[in-house]
Amino acid sequence: MKTRVLAAAALTASAFTAQAGGIDRSSQFLGPLFEKGGETGSYVQFSYGHIEPNARADGVDDPLKSFDTPGLAFKTDLTDQISVALILEEPYGADIQYDDDSPFLGGGAGVSSNQISLIGRYKFNDNWSGIIGARALKVDGFIDTFTANPFFGGLPPIPVPALVALNAAPSLPISLEADSDYDFGAVVGVAYERPEIALRIALSYNEAIEAEFEGTQTFFTDVARTAILDQKEVQFGVSFPESINLEFQTGIAEGTLLFGSIRHSKYDGFNLTTPDTTAGVAGTPFAADVDGINFVNFADDSTAYNIGVGRQFSERWSASISISYETDSVTPSTTALAPTSGSRGIAIGARYVGDIATISGGISYVEPGDQLVNSASGVADFDDNDAIAFGFRIGFNF
Repeated sequence: MKTRVLAAAALTASAFTAQAGGIDRSSQFLGPLFEKGGETGSYVQFSYGHIEPNARADGVDDPLKSFDTPGLAFKTDLTDQISVALILEEPYGADIQYDDDSPFLGGGAGVSSNQISLIGRYKFNDNWSGIIGARALKVDGFIDTFTANPFFGGLPPIPVPALVALNAAPSLPISLEADSDYDFGAVVGVAYERPEIALRIALSYNEAIEAEFEGTQTFFTDVARTAILDQKEVQFGVSFPESINLEFQTGIAEGTLLFGSIRHSKYDGFNLTTPDTTAGVAGTPFAADVDGINFVNFADDSTAYNIGVGRQFSERWSASISISYETDSVTPSTTALAPTSGSRGIAIGARYVGDIATISGGISYVEPGDQLVNSASGVADFDDNDAIAFGFRIGFNF
């Protein structure tokens, strides 16, 4: 059976994951590890995806911003039984910004990440192989939100306009900017293959990564975040969730491949809380204890499914179509960073095998599910959401 059909659409089908299911931006699958490579058993690929998401609610101009998902991978065979892969990707991220005149009063977040994975594979025989490796993750970003005013109703009645206003405000704007060094987590897995029917099933487990952050936490007295009330350096930890990935493919007819994946990420309990501190009013003797600020708190796990069919039309051309589904999350949302809930989508892709390079590309349409989000002026109902994603991948065997 011919096995050169590739599920090219999988590149874009998984490029956009509903924000309600976490902040995943890549599937963290291990496809490059199974590439055969050229004469030296080596293979290198570059991938790129671009996503244009939209979420809509009354009084809220689309807060979700477009983003890119570049990636680079290198795989080589050390022996007939041992191969290794180095994978660079941006697995987590968030780009969301509410307008100042929206019910969310200018809140938002920008989070980016870089991850380096070194994965090894040992072939026990022609069918079974074991997978082991490690991931190194670095994250940085900011969050703008609101928190309870520690001075609300607690200041003495001093006739100073700024203090009077501060005493009467139940909540205050707060911002957090922070970054981490590289922190590590293990990867283990197993794969079963039957090359004669293009069958491969790979199951892998990604350990949670305990990231340690340092940053600056700032209280403001105005919604525009120009007047600083108090600023503190903070240190805190965030556990990026463990996940289980299942990848599979099998030939179902001459030149036809069935493929799919399941990714389960344990986002229930994913939490960003800064430690207890104090806040002071500049130029005055007044200060207040501040409980740890909870900036992010996800309340449910995320499971994403993808299944499709690839068809080879010639020695050089193949195409594929796939559908995706991600489970819904808790409603109302526990955070304004997640204005959608779950998703469903469809993707088409194509692949060209050249003399030097293999080029794959695809486009997908995704419908993130409806979600309710609590705001300063009531509940915002996000519906009629959508996203367009496209991407390509170039691979070289040598």
